[in-house]
Amino acid sequence: MRSGSYIVIPKEHSAAMKDQLGKLKILDGFLVPKEATSMDVFDAAPQTAQMVSYISLRVSVANTKAGKPSQG
Repeated sequence: MRSGSYIVIPKEHSAAMKDQLGKLKILDGFLVPKEATSMDVFDAAPQTAQMVSYISLRVSVANTKAGKPSQG
């Protein structure tokens, strides 16, 4: 995975979202219209992607040094 924000949508809801994804963004973990600001999140989110369930994830990936496997 790459660092970034992700939305997980059930397969049965994907058709409802297909045409909307280009008009939306993730802001504070919510799907909102692209023009929404952080001050609009709690008003815009309930009106956006109605009737669609989703989970939002913020992933941070960092390099790590591989060590010796532990003996146990």
